[in-house]
Amino acid sequence: MLTDPTRQLWKVLHDGTKVYIVDGKEVKRDYDVDFVEGGHWLVYSYIPRGEIWIDKSVLPDERPYVLAHEMHEVNLMKKGIGYEAAHGQASAYEKNLRQRGALVGDTL
Repeated sequence: MLTDPTRQLWKVLHDGTKVYIVDGKEVKRDYDVDFVEGGHWLVYSYIPRGEIWIDKSVLPDERPYVLAHEMHEVNLMKKGIGYEAAHGQASAYEKNLRQRGALVGDTL
């Protein structure tokens, strides 16, 4: 697990999921070269259960969309949908939110 200050709590969602802003360069160096923008425990074994990590390089205005993607993916995977299918559906969901200019920040 990353140590402070490279891992900062951003918010706790209504279901108890903790969302952290992390140093993506450190995650890539120490854990996974393929880490991009964000991830969660159902895909990355190094992320503790019930956590979502978002790379600090993601601009603050973009973070709610990345979080929406990750939460949608988590919810689908909890229903038994495999990662590839869940990721594709989460990407479509995120794209739709972006196209509509939906503000998702505190609604998650």
